[in-house]
Order: sequence, then structure tokens, then C-alpha cells
Amino acid sequence: RGGIIGASVTPTQQVASGVWTLREAEAYQREGIWPILGKAPSSISGLVGWWDFSDTTTLYNATSGGSNVTTDGSSVSRINDKSGNGKNLVAVGAATYKTNIANGLGIVRFNGTSHCYQATSFPYFDTAYSAFVVCKTTASSSTFQGAIFGLPATNAAAPNDDYFFLSLQDTSASSRTDRFTYGGSNTSASSTASRTVFTAYGVSCSANATAFSINGTNVATGTAINSGKSVSGIVSDIQPRVRLNVGALVRPANPTGVAFWPGDMCEIVWYSSDISSSDKSQLVAWLMRKWGIA
Repeated sequence: RGGIIGASVTPTQQVASGVWTLREAEAYQREGIWPILGKAPSSISGLVGWWDFSDTTTLYNATSGGSNVTTDGSSVSRINDKSGNGKNLVAVGAATYKTNIANGLGIVRFNGTSHCYQATSFPYFDTAYSAFVVCKTTASSSTFQGAIFGLPATNAAAPNDDYFFLSLQDTSASSRTDRFTYGGSNTSASSTASRTVFTAYGVSCSANATAFSINGTNVATGTAINSGKSVSGIVSDIQPRVRLNVGALVRPANPTGVAFWPGDMCEIVWYSSDISSSDKSQLVAWLMRKWGIA
């Protein structure tokens, strides 16, 4: 398309068409990033939720309306959904925007005592799904702190009405260290999370099986109570999960939240199916490149 083949070209992270010129391809190869460009979330089918905590065009200072948050230390009352599905995260307790934290990008920082968000009418726990989160926790080892939950619309009769996607701490009561569960506290898979570097976590669920990955590497598998409902002999009165909570466990009985999660949240991506292994690898490569994860 004109120019001299091999001329100096500054690589970009993504191209809308997904097609690069020869000069751009050579530039990527010189930079050593050609094999790991990956796929952006919107290029994979089934996307139902995408929250980018670095994109200030999606961060607002009010739960509805308001202005974009761009200043370091400002409170974030809403994170708009980039999937087009309208599942905005609205603050129960507003966390703080911080600039230039991860690979030069901003993040939203949770204090572990009052910060959390909720998206209502989010029924994507009830069938197979794939979900990914980039974050770094500062959680200590003494208390239970949950990063992402799916919850019923009203309190369930059974005590296990909380329904983890990702928990990043351990407690003697729940014994869940850096792990996810599916269907209350009845099933789980576990691994170890870093308290020092940002990490891309992935969870997939299909039929009655779950898998947990860290930076694209599968680290654990587990069984699942698929559909998040009651299963005879295992758990009773588990209701469908229709609320997504980020940063704390929030139930109708305690609307201000409990089990708050401390740390820096970067990005959450959610699909309404267990996407292919190839798509998972490409998405994680894209996330790791974006957030500077080695």
C-alpha cells in the first residue's frame, strides 16, 4: 500500500479489520509480538459482559448520567458494559480510579471494606459460561474476601446462597484460597494467586465440569452444580443466580455487603457459553499483552 517494505513502522495493538499490511506485519515481528496479538473480547461470539476499568469513557461519577471519571483518586459510581448488552456495574460502595498503574493503564482500586458493584438481571450463571478477570489482590490470609459473585434475586432458604465465580482469599470457615466455586460452597477448584503482580484468571463451566486457568495455563478442575439450582442430595433451595457482584458478597439481607475484596481491578470479560480453547488462548494473549503480564 505504498512506502518501502521493511521501513520503520510503529506497531499498534489492534486493527479494526483484523488485517495487517506487510509493513505492519514486519513491524510486529521486529517487536517480537506477532504471535501473541490475540483476539479482542468483541471478536469472539457470545460476549454478554465486558467491563474495562481503564477505559475512562465507560467510567462515570454517578449511578446514572453523570460525567466521565478521568482524575486520579476520583470515585467511580458506574462502569458501563462495553459488550453492548447493557449490564452496567453500579456502585453499592464506589471504588477509586487510579492512573498509570498497570502497563501505563488506569485501574479501579477496591479498599476491602466498603467498595463493591452490582449488575442486575445477569442470568449467565445458569448455563455454561466462560469468564475472565485481570486483577491483583492485596488480600491477607486471615479473612474471606470474594472478588466476583453471582447471587439470587432474593435470599435463598439454604445457607449456601452465595455462588462464587472467583474468590481470592482463605478462611477457616470456607477454606477457599484463590479459587472459584460453582453452586454455593459445595464445589471448587483452587490454585494460588499472586499478591505482587497482575494476573489473568479464567473460569469455564460446561455441563457439570469447571476449569480454572491462570495466565492461560489450566491449573485446576472441579465438578459443578450446573444451572446454579438445587441438586438432590447435594444442596437444597439454591435459587438461580441473576445478579453479578464485583468486590463483595451482597445479599438482600445485607445490602451494604460483606466479605469485601481488596485490590486493583483491571478488566472483566464474560461469555454465555464455554468458548473454544483457541478463543480462550487468543483472548488471554490479548489481555496479557494489554496489561503487560509476562
